[in-house]
Amino acid sequence: MKCTENYVKLNFLSRSSNESSAKVAADFAAQLDPTLDELEDMKITVRKTFTNAIVHAYPDRLGKILLKLRIAEGGTLEITVRA
Repeated sequence: MKCTENYVKLNFLSRSSNESSAKVAADFAAQLDPTLDELEDMKITVRKTFTNAIVHAYPDRLGKILLKLRIAEGGTLEITVRA
């Protein structure tokens, strides 16, 4: 199945309970038909990046974290985590 460009943007509060954003990323990436190992690696990477954004950007207060997922032409997955 050929995948055309697609994207999603989600905002989360900087709570550790929102680290489940990694599952959202995996569900979105599934349309590219990755292997189970690729999906697991991506979930770990997104979860760690999300945790780092919480710890380093908002150590003493709540803030917002943007998760942006994009499938570009050619089937390239782009993931952005921004505090």
